[in-house]
Amino acid sequence: GLITDVSIKRTRDGKEMAIITVEDMYDRIEVIIMARALLSVKKHLKTETLVRLNGRLSLRDGEARIYCSNLAPWDLTEHEEEPKILDSRTLYFLLPEEEADDKLERIRKILKAHPGENQVKFQYKKQIYELETKVNNLEQVGKEIAGILGPQAIKIF
Repeated sequence: GLITDVSIKRTRDGKEMAIITVEDMYDRIEVIIMARALLSVKKHLKTETLVRLNGRLSLRDGEARIYCSNLAPWDLTEHEEEPKILDSRTLYFLLPEEEADDKLERIRKILKAHPGENQVKFQYKKQIYELETKVNNLEQVGKEIAGILGPQAIKIF
């Protein structure tokens, strides 16, 4: 994605960390880079820089963040042929405890109607679960699930 904001902060123990915002064609996400990772990636933290990153996704209080372990500039000229566009995003939803079995069954029916290659994961009682059913057309599936859970319970990354 494209870095659109960079903020360098200090941790409680005085070490530097960074909070950046990365955007792509679909959405934006906050990326946290702790001191150890920051040492090797700080030189790449400039706004309007296209980057690839690896890390751990954190879903907490309805907010998604990535805790970055590696980040590097993304050189789009490194491929001679036009790459096939691969949608590797994942659909996440927050399943509330009330009526969970009924809601999950309704969601499974929606997922089965949209077979594809994208993963589906959900959070239930502070645990993340991955469903075996994979889907396509994430925006449409997200809208249908939002009809059951509400739009605030859906995230696509």
